[in-house]
Amino acid sequence: MRAVLFVLTAVAAASAQLDQYWLDRAALLQEEASTYLGSKINLTADEQRVNDLLMLAKRQIYESCFDQMCFPPARHFFDAKADIENSEVFRIIKRMPKGAVLHGHDTGMVATQWLITNAVTRSDLWACTKVSTSQPTPPMELDLQKLLFSSTSPPSNTCPDGAWISVASLRESNPNEIDPWFEYHFSLVTPDPAGRYPNINVAWEYFSRLFDVTGGLLSYTPVFRDYFTQTLQELKDDNVQYLELRGLMLPTYNLDGTTLDTMQVANMYAEANAEFNAAQLPGEWFGSRFIYAPTRNVDNATADVYVQTALALLNAHPDYIAGFDLVGQEDKGRPLVEFVNQMFELRQQKPDIKFFFHAGETKRINIALI
Repeated sequence: MRAVLFVLTAVAAASAQLDQYWLDRAALLQEEASTYLGSKINLTADEQRVNDLLMLAKRQIYESCFDQMCFPPARHFFDAKADIENSEVFRIIKRMPKGAVLHGHDTGMVATQWLITNAVTRSDLWACTKVSTSQPTPPMELDLQKLLFSSTSPPSNTCPDGAWISVASLRESNPNEIDPWFEYHFSLVTPDPAGRYPNINVAWEYFSRLFDVTGGLLSYTPVFRDYFTQTLQELKDDNVQYLELRGLMLPTYNLDGTTLDTMQVANMYAEANAEFNAAQLPGEWFGSRFIYAPTRNVDNATADVYVQTALALLNAHPDYIAGFDLVGQEDKGRPLVEFVNQMFELRQQKPDIKFFFHAGETKRINIALI
């Protein structure tokens, strides 16, 4: 009899412990759910219906990918990108208001397709090319080094490793290959990302090369102005409502040989921003602001020049220039601590300046370096 009572007592104790486990588990899940982004928002009936549609679309992706191992977040972005963009989840998210994009770079935001259909199709564009050493560079066996607008062929010494070729003649001789050729040189997307970018340094080399290739294209004043307006339009089309972008305010050039200096480029930004804002409906778009963000991989003398440029920009456009940053690969560039003197100089000259530093975009976490 005692043995039976002991067994019953043990079973009851185990059952009570199991019941307590489920209660604790439910409480933990509820606590986590209460800290999620948006967890404190009480949805209206219409909002709840939209959320139900979104969750249904997400569950359908889960279920369809369970056996096929095709879940987009579990794959490399280059491989999953097309599936993401064609998904119902993406279509729903695209239509929803986004608030703000607070980290964009001036010459790296517009869709590659816009460059191909609106920028490289303009007259007087020349390409510095050389025969590819890879096997081969698709779709043409030419490496694109850089681009430049010019009424005549640019000097040969400005393309030392190759030759300048008219883009119009390239298009005429390669009508079916020219657009894919540009797309290849304007994007990091590749069918074999692991093979092409075996480590972060190689990825950064390819990434930096993109800006070398497009620099002469985007710094052409007519293209630059349209490019910035297109940046705002693409964000607006995605229901983003505000933008803070980083850049260098580098001079732009015209076909007649004249240039716009940094201050004139700042004026162009501010004017284009005001024009775009004026064309939008109230409450749908709240404009953009610019963070002056030169590279960190410079000496102290150059950093001193940055300080003066930043002060001039802030004084000329206090409502449009949001603040200051230093950009570039953190693993290799100088740490921010080496620019303390320049930062103090900026703060002394402009006490209300705001800093938006890149820090932490590396696996080498070390507060001392910041």
